[in-house]
Amino acid sequence: MAVRGSVQRVQDAVHGLMEFRGLEASLIEVMSAKELQRLRRIRQLGLVHLVFPSAEHSRLVHSLGAAHVALRFARRLEHVSQDFLAFPLRPDEETRRDLALAALCHDLGHGPLSHVWEQEVVRNFDVPAWVEKLGLPSRPNWGEKKWHELVGQAILLNPETDIHRSLKGQEEDLPSRIAGMLRGAYHLEYLPALLSGDVDVDRCDYVLRDANAAGVQYGRYDLDWLISISTIGSRNDQLVVGFDERKAPRIIEQFLVARRALYDTVFWHRTARSAEGMVGVLLQRVGDLLREGSWVLADNSEFGVYRAALSGTPISVDQVLQLDDYSLWVLIMAIAERSDDPIAADLAKRIVSRDLFKSVPIEPKAIQDFTGRRGRAPLEELVADCCGVEDGAYYLVFDQREFETLSKDDANAVYLVGEAGDSPGEATLARDHHELEQLGAPHQLEPALYAPVEAIEKLVEVLRS
Repeated sequence: MAVRGSVQRVQDAVHGLMEFRGLEASLIEVMSAKELQRLRRIRQLGLVHLVFPSAEHSRLVHSLGAAHVALRFARRLEHVSQDFLAFPLRPDEETRRDLALAALCHDLGHGPLSHVWEQEVVRNFDVPAWVEKLGLPSRPNWGEKKWHELVGQAILLNPETDIHRSLKGQEEDLPSRIAGMLRGAYHLEYLPALLSGDVDVDRCDYVLRDANAAGVQYGRYDLDWLISISTIGSRNDQLVVGFDERKAPRIIEQFLVARRALYDTVFWHRTARSAEGMVGVLLQRVGDLLREGSWVLADNSEFGVYRAALSGTPISVDQVLQLDDYSLWVLIMAIAERSDDPIAADLAKRIVSRDLFKSVPIEPKAIQDFTGRRGRAPLEELVADCCGVEDGAYYLVFDQREFETLSKDDANAVYLVGEAGDSPGEATLARDHHELEQLGAPHQLEPALYAPVEAIEKLVEVLRS
């Protein structure tokens, strides 16, 4: 266990030398838990490396980076609040450690290829069934959580996991305290906002890290300045984390623009979206076969956890921990090499060889107009004929995405804070500030359609008819 005076150092490509001192050093001990080590086998950016070859970094390195950023914010807030907050209301060594541990664990529940699994496989999951299977206690707000957040809670609270035992070895109630902080519940009520919000430690790390790994310049912003102007303010008699109202608008604007640019150029790159969609339709095909009572491979002794998960059945914590990029790629390669199902085999071969669906060069409005009038069936029949398969539904990927630059939910909002005196400065919503309000509109990717290259010409002809 880390003791006062001890220090652990980690070299990082983004943050340079990261130092963890005293209680903070316990993060490095916790990292040895197998549940965190699993994140080494999950890519942070899913299939983006098929377009940006150097984007190979893992969820674990991002999680450690987020923990480092969390410590920097906590140290700043501890220092700046000394003049206007009583000691029990300020961060201290223990709360800094707790915040950093929560940041380290915020991605524990991710499935293979990160968001690809959640968006393309789990989708609209049965929350009560998963809560029961994962062994979570009954809570009224589980339905508000994403799948990976539920799984992360289950991993932290399960007494049989390494990470639960490691945290409990430090303090008896530490596992439940970290899980609570990730749900937004902590004795310093303002602190969890640093874990989930428009400007949080997760985004602060991945915007820099993902841009650096992809080799692009779009995701650059001044993290040092952002941390240096962070503070604690008051809104409706509640303490909130915010940023100096005079100095913050430009750096917040820089951060939000950098994040949006990463979505446009990296996360939503059309080739990456095509690859993710193809993995999605392949796994959908496997799930459809399972629900019909068959399996994509002749040998039923393999891939038991994937048979359960892809059939839509909730699985246990132990089974979830068997899911990672490595095991999924083994499944895809097995399907490509020896599946009896021709559609699944063909899709898997295309994915393995990077023979990806191409973007159909058609105006987004034409896609919307056609599918609005006639649905997708005519396109599916056409692509089936062009590709020589029975069901063209697995050979089309429709894609449309949206995210909010500035949240409409006050719980996730960015605050601008006025000058403090003997009490915290008054906090106002950044989205209401005249220099930032234009960034508040949801950002939407125009509808796109991907299909095998042999069907592109006929699809364009039909969509324009």
